[in-house]
Amino acid sequence: MKLDVLVTLSLGFLTLAACGGSDGGDATDVTPVDTVDALDAVDVTPDVPTDSTADAEILDNEWGFPMRLPQTHAFEYEPVWGGTETLDALDADWLCTFAHGGVTGVVYLQTTPVRVESMGMSTNPVFEGRGAWMAVDGALADVLDPYYDWGGNHHNEYLEFTHAGKRYKAWHSSIGPGFRVCHTPDCLQVYDLDQTLVDDGCTAARTLPIRCSPIQEDGTWEPLVDTFEPCEGEI
Repeated sequence: MKLDVLVTLSLGFLTLAACGGSDGGDATDVTPVDTVDALDAVDVTPDVPTDSTADAEILDNEWGFPMRLPQTHAFEYEPVWGGTETLDALDADWLCTFAHGGVTGVVYLQTTPVRVESMGMSTNPVFEGRGAWMAVDGALADVLDPYYDWGGNHHNEYLEFTHAGKRYKAWHSSIGPGFRVCHTPDCLQVYDLDQTLVDDGCTAARTLPIRCSPIQEDGTWEPLVDTFEPCEGEI
């Protein structure tokens, strides 16, 4: 009888271990993180860098930014008419002047395309922030949560970042016919962290002017000189 009891207990223990433990878990349990990773893998190609300077040349610049040479990333997608096509998207890295709240400097933002999505009449890249810094009086300060938006079918692009407890949006003070922008972002809108607009510098008066220049594929950029002119036939 003692041997029978011992055998029974041993078999019970092995069955319990195979089932994942005494809490009733089973082999089909998947954590939320695993689920998210599996979904993201459908949209994101393997060549997307995991940090701001992965496999990228570092560019010399007068501000001391860890400025990377933008890379191109290829994304396969299925257009509405069927088949498979490829969209090539360059890292959207930007330089913008900054002046607000008594602080004057230059902001450098890094964003990387991570997937593409249909915008109705076009398929456009979607970006995630990789790093951001502000140069003020020869010193660098961290800037939080950099964001670049392609701007839909009309490519009305804009940038966002957080600094000193405010959320800044680099937007446009002038927009042309058909609600299409005619230049890079040229002004700042200032928001509280709860998204309340506290200072709109992008009215026709352009009270918070800036100059923004993208880092090109060859590692160059336009001078940060304000040459703004309103769009022809602006709305």
